[in-house]
Amino acid sequence: MKVGLYFGSFNPPHSGHTAIGLQAIEQFHLDEVWFIVSPQNPFKPISMLAPEGDRMSMVQIACSAHEKLIASDVEFNMPRPSYTCATLRQLTTEFTHHFHLIMGEDNWQSFHLWKEYEWILHNFPVLIYHRSGATANPSIDQRLYASVKLIKGNLLHLSATEIRQRLSAHESVDNLINEDVLHYIRDHHLYGQ
Repeated sequence: MKVGLYFGSFNPPHSGHTAIGLQAIEQFHLDEVWFIVSPQNPFKPISMLAPEGDRMSMVQIACSAHEKLIASDVEFNMPRPSYTCATLRQLTTEFTHHFHLIMGEDNWQSFHLWKEYEWILHNFPVLIYHRSGATANPSIDQRLYASVKLIKGNLLHLSATEIRQRLSAHESVDNLINEDVLHYIRDHHLYGQ
């Protein structure tokens, strides 16, 4: 089985996230995309994040409308902060799937700073989606890695930061976030709601 692994804080998950997962499935013939909810990203302060249980619940809600999008809490029982290389090792001991890493261009720019990034590049295809303002990574010669591919298409240029700002300012997020996720946010008083 070919599985895309989409790591993120998903703080909160939005329509751009699900669109990327669906585009990756379509373009690279993946059987599923697993949304790996990171309890603690080594590059982000934990104080910026909604509680991990809430983020997991929101991702489950967002994925529930799409049969091939799966929410995963695999990192919840692993050492923190969450390192992608450790999670990949964990998953490859549990499953025989062919895993593909999905990331935005913003993460690709700093990929050379990731723990064991060369091991990841040598062992897993990397699927990159466009992020506005991001540029190529000059530290990694993409031509050396045939496994690095671009997800094409008109993806929504959203950021969770923008969604949080809109929510805290009580501005509309219609069509930017799943309606049931929005109900969850309001019911649990997240992001200033």
